[in-house]
Formats: sequence, structure tokens, C-alpha cells
Amino acid sequence: MFQNGYRLNDTGVYINDKQQLHIEEAKAEDAGRYSCIAENKPGRAEKDLVVSILKPPLMETRFAPKEVQQSHQLTLQCPIDDPTVEFFWTKNGIPITTSDKVQISVRRDKLYLMDAEPSDSAQYACIARNEAGEDQSVFDTIVNVAPKILGPSFRSVDVILNQTVELTCDVDGTPAPTITWLLDGKALLQTENVQFVDNGRVLVLNHVQSEEEGRYTCKAENKAGKAEADTYVQVTGEFGAEWCVEM
Repeated sequence: MFQNGYRLNDTGVYINDKQQLHIEEAKAEDAGRYSCIAENKPGRAEKDLVVSILKPPLMETRFAPKEVQQSHQLTLQCPIDDPTVEFFWTKNGIPITTSDKVQISVRRDKLYLMDAEPSDSAQYACIARNEAGEDQSVFDTIVNVAPKILGPSFRSVDVILNQTVELTCDVDGTPAPTITWLLDGKALLQTENVQFVDNGRVLVLNHVQSEEEGRYTCKAENKAGKAEADTYVQVTGEFGAEWCVEM
């Protein structure tokens, strides 16, 4: 018996008067062309068999989160190049079917999110399977959404001198936007009379003075974009009170 043209030594066990070769726990190096040669005085006969060793798929199991901006396309690729495997995709454990928004390549090793939206944030898994077994890779996918400030982009409010006023900036977005406040284009710093509450969502102005009159800008920003809304504060009179303005 020969393997790839070389005579076999102790690769396996011959049975049935050397008409069969039995290999225990076949390994990758056992693959190849096997030749059985029978000879006697009248002549010689030879038969070849090609042996392939099928291995179960092996992939990296988990990747860093995949991020995509809303309305953009994201491609997920199964990290294996093996012609023996078939590919299957799941979203949060549920098999995926193709649609206008979700496409799968002909080979089925790539998944395309065509127009990402927040509901596409999920755990996707690529399953590679053959007769020897299966493995899977998991992709945690996050759709980033640009900030959106709830309410009008501009409003004005009259504030009485020495009163306390609260300006509120309600904003949506993924990841949670960072909020900063500006007065006439210059960043506000926290002081005894200027306070930021609820991670900057609320700006509290205590004992408002005439020099604090102006355009207050709420600026919300994350990796997907930014948004702004303005409130013009006009200081009048000399009566004490407290005001709260929703932006």
C-alpha cells in the first residue's frame, strides 16, 4: 500500500489479508492518494483511492462589538474559509431570513444590514457546519443614533432679576449623548450660581444677574453626530421667583 507514491509503514493496520487498511483516529496528514498494488507472475494491478480528512469547523467565537451609524450599511463575515461547511445566521438566537433590509451572500458567509436602524442592535451569530461538527462566531452589533433634542430648536424666556431659572434639555441618542451648555457661544463652567444637574440635562441659574442675559445653547453630541437647541434668556425687573423652562 502506498500514500502519495510512498510505501506505507506503520500508518494503519492491514486486515483481510492486506486487502483493507484500517487507520485509527485519522489525522490531517493521513489525507492523500492511496494506491493498492497487487502483483504476481502473470501481471500487476493497481487501484487508487483519494482520502480527504473532514475536520469540524473552528472559528474565533466572539469579536469586539460591531458599530454602525443609523441608515448606514454593515457587513458581518463568518471568519472561516472552508469549502466543506454550510453557513447559517441567527439574530438573538432566531434564524434570519433575507429581506430588503437583510441580505446574505451566495456563499452565505456574509450578512449585510442594508439600512441599519435601532431595532437592528442585537447579537448575531454565524454558524458553520459540516458532517464533522459545527462552530459559531458571535457579533454584538450596536446601531449608533445621532442625538435628537426633543422640543423646539429655539425659544425665549423672560427672567426676573435675582430669580432662579432651570433650562432643561431632553435628548435621545445612542450612545447616550454628552451635553454641554454655552452662553453666547462660550462654554459655561459650573459655579455657585451655575449648576449642571442630571448629567447636564438641566442647567440651573441661581440669582440671575443682568450680565447673564443672552443665548443659552444646549449642545448634545455622540459619535454618531450632534444637535443643538437655543433658549434666549432676557433678564427684567427686580422680583424674586423661580422659573423652569423645558427645551
